[in-house]
Amino acid sequence: MRAGFLAAALIGLAVRAANADCASEARAALEARLTSLPLREVVDSDRDGEHTRVVLEFETLQRFHLIISGAPGSSAPAVELLILDGGGWSREEGHWKPFAAAAATATSTADDERALADQLTDGAAVTCLGLVDKGGRGLNGYELQQDADPSGSAPYTTMRLYVEPKSGMPQSLEMSGQGEAGPSVTRQTFEYIKTLKLVSPQ
Repeated sequence: MRAGFLAAALIGLAVRAANADCASEARAALEARLTSLPLREVVDSDRDGEHTRVVLEFETLQRFHLIISGAPGSSAPAVELLILDGGGWSREEGHWKPFAAAAATATSTADDERALADQLTDGAAVTCLGLVDKGGRGLNGYELQQDADPSGSAPYTTMRLYVEPKSGMPQSLEMSGQGEAGPSVTRQTFEYIKTLKLVSPQ
């Protein structure tokens, strides 16, 4: 009985250590993406009957282009912003206009990007999935399991992160869970574009 208890305890410790290593690897990959700018992030979300796409192009964290769009006929708002070192413009009816909240938007967006690794890994049970075939590419997979936020502001409970083995850079993040009106699915891709340059529209 005692030997069985000890063996179970040792197995439990080994599992927790393995999960901690997996969490560290997943966090490192998410943090590494910000060291390899320029970067394009595309987020496709289906939640509560609405489809939304967000495209973020970062030359640096202070120079980025944001587009938010919904499917045809969707009630999701269409937004386009260009932020360049504290100055900014919004595109309205096909025309660029000065955007007064550029500095605040730049700060909040940069803070959100830096916080992503913490938000996804803190308190999550992380499992290494090993090498996974994604569209013919062999990527390291990680599953992150979180409890749903009772407020409904963070409905995703299961996330899968896929990382390129040699570079350690994240390639995609898939999230699924339960929203207020039903299942929610989000897929985020990361594309590293060294030639990406953003220029002022004026």
